[in-house]
Amino acid sequence: MPRRLWLVAVLLALGLNLQLRRSGDLGFYDSDYNQMQDAHRPLARAFLTDEPLFNLYHALRYRVLGTEPRAHHLLQGTLGAVAALLAFALVWRLSGDRLLSFVFLLLFLTYPNRGEAVYWPGALYVPMLVCLLVAAHCALRDHYWACWAAYTAAVFTHEAAFGFLAVLALLLWPRWRQLLPLALSNAAYLLVRQTRWFGLGDPGYLYMRQIQVGRLWDNLAASVRTHFGSFFWNNTEGLIREGSAEGSLLPALVVLAGMLLFVAGRDRWPGRLLGMAAAWATVAGLGCWMAARPLPDLVEVLKLALVVTVVAAVGALLVDPLPCKCGAAPLGRAGPPGPARPTLTSIVADCGHGRGALPALLGIVWFFAAYAPTYVLYVAPRHSYLPSLGVCLVLAVVLRLPARRPVLEGVALGLTALIVTGFYAAGRGEVERWTRAASVIREFRKQMLRARPSLPRDTRVVVLVLRDVQGVPTLPSYALQAALREWYGHGQILAAG
Repeated sequence: MPRRLWLVAVLLALGLNLQLRRSGDLGFYDSDYNQMQDAHRPLARAFLTDEPLFNLYHALRYRVLGTEPRAHHLLQGTLGAVAALLAFALVWRLSGDRLLSFVFLLLFLTYPNRGEAVYWPGALYVPMLVCLLVAAHCALRDHYWACWAAYTAAVFTHEAAFGFLAVLALLLWPRWRQLLPLALSNAAYLLVRQTRWFGLGDPGYLYMRQIQVGRLWDNLAASVRTHFGSFFWNNTEGLIREGSAEGSLLPALVVLAGMLLFVAGRDRWPGRLLGMAAAWATVAGLGCWMAARPLPDLVEVLKLALVVTVVAAVGALLVDPLPCKCGAAPLGRAGPPGPARPTLTSIVADCGHGRGALPALLGIVWFFAAYAPTYVLYVAPRHSYLPSLGVCLVLAVVLRLPARRPVLEGVALGLTALIVTGFYAAGRGEVERWTRAASVIREFRKQMLRARPSLPRDTRVVVLVLRDVQGVPTLPSYALQAALREWYGHGQILAAG
C-alpha cells in the first residue's frame, strides 16, 4: 500500500481515538484501585495467579506510570490505535482492497458500546487484541514460533483468547500441524487456571470464574443480542442523542466523505459525488417520510442507512452473483513461481467468491471465536470489544458489495459516511458518560479529603456512593476500600459502600 494511504490510516487511528483526545478527563474506575494496591506486592506473586500476565501487566503499569489516570489512558489509547492499524493491515493483506480496508478501519474506530473495554484501564482486552493480531500476521508470514509466542501471551492474559485458535486455524489451513503448539498453550493455561499453579498461587490474587455449561445457549443468545438486538440499538440511540448534543456532526460527515473519496482514487469523482448525494437524499427522504417531520433524527438516519446498505448489497449480488474466477492469484502473500501449496486464501480466490469472501468468513469466525470462552462463563459489556472486529469486518464487506459496480460505488461511499458518522456520534456520547463518572469520583475524593483530611489506622468507614453513572462503573464496596487506602496512604481502612 502506498505510504500516503498509510499516513491517512495513521491519522484516522489517532484522530478518531477519543481516549487519546480526552485522556485528561477520564479517570480510574471500579477494580482499578484494587489493582493499584496489588501493584505494591512482589511481582512473583502477581505472576502466580490464575491470570498471570493480566496481573503482571497491571503491576508493571502502575509501577512505571504511577497513579495519575492520564498516563494510563494515553497508553490504552495508543494501544487501541495500534490494534486498529494491525487489523487494517490484516484486512488489506487478505483482500488486497484498499477501500474495503479503509471502510473497515472507520467502522472499527467508531463502533459504539465498547466503553467498558476501552475506557476502563483494568479491562485488558485492548492489549490482548494487539497480541492476537500480531499472532495472525505472523501466521500469514509463516513465522510460526512468533505466532505461538504472541498467541500464548494473549491466552495467559485472559481466557477470552481461547477461541481464537479457530481464527488461526482458518488462517493456517491446511497446515494443521502448526496448530499443535497453540492448542498446547490453551491446555497449559487451563491447567494453570484450574490448579492455581499447583497450589502455589497467591490467594489474594485469584478470581476464579465458575464454568457453567448449562448457560451456554443463554450466553450465546446474549452475545448476539449485544450487537444486533434491542440492547445495542436502545443504548446506541441514547449515546447518539448525547453525542449529537456535543456539537454539529456536519464537519465529521464532510471529512469522512472527503477521506473516502481520496482513498477511492481520482477516477470517477463526479460519479461518486452524485452517488453520495443520491444516497444521502434517499436516506433523508425516507427519514422525513417515516417520521412525518421536516428533519429526520440521526438515530433514524443511521438505521435507514444500514437498511439501504443491506438492500443495495443484496441487489448487487443478484445483478452480479460473483462468477467463478478459477486460476485467480492468491489474495494473500505472493508465492514463488510454479505449483504452490494450497492455502485457504488461494482456495477462496480460486473458487471465485471475490475479494470480500475471505474477510467476510474471517469476520464471522472471529465474532463467534471471541465470544466462545464466555459461553460457559458470563457475557459482560466489556466482552463486546473483541467480537466487534468481526462485526465491523462483515459490515465493511456488505458496504463494499454495491461498490463492485461503478454506478453504485458513490452510493456505497455515501452510506458508509452516514453510518460512520452515526457511530462517531455514539462514541462522543459514550466518552461523555465515562468522563462524567470520572468527575463524580474526583468530586467524591475532594469532599472526602476536605471532610476528613486524615484517617487513623484501623478505621471503619461507611460511605454512600453511586455504584455507577449511566451504566459506567464507579466505586463498588470492594473498590471503595482500595480507593480510600490509596488516597489516605495506608492500608488499615475497612470500608463499606
